[in-house]
Amino acid sequence: SKSRSFESSSIQSTQPIRTSNFAKVTNNLPNGLTQIELAKTTAEHSQGLMNRIRLCASCGMLFIYPTPDLRTFWMKDTLVPLDIIFLDSDFRVINISSDTKTNQTDEVYNSSQPAQYILEVPANWSKNQSLSKDSKIDFDTVKSEF
Repeated sequence: SKSRSFESSSIQSTQPIRTSNFAKVTNNLPNGLTQIELAKTTAEHSQGLMNRIRLCASCGMLFIYPTPDLRTFWMKDTLVPLDIIFLDSDFRVINISSDTKTNQTDEVYNSSQPAQYILEVPANWSKNQSLSKDSKIDFDTVKSEF
């Protein structure tokens, strides 16, 4: 098992950062978003926005889970500050972790209630969009692409 984990970590560290592995949605997005990447699998959830050196001001990543549950996120190898927006099954804001600390694992970010979707966007995006608890981010128009 030691050699297997070594192989995995060396493969991950030498591969170029590829964003094309994630499905993308670019049409009919809410709140001025121009592109979201969809993280649907466990591997995609683990990778998230790690090792990105930038994220466009109107871009984000939507983490999709089959059912609501309490969720915990961290910023391991995440180089850009983010807003982490925890959403319920109707895309209503549960809570927001704003302007997260980059590239660390000491601080974690939790949903205060069960969340089915988590939207990661550039830091302060949610403030610029005037989002708060119970705001709706209307992904219903693109849910068919999930």
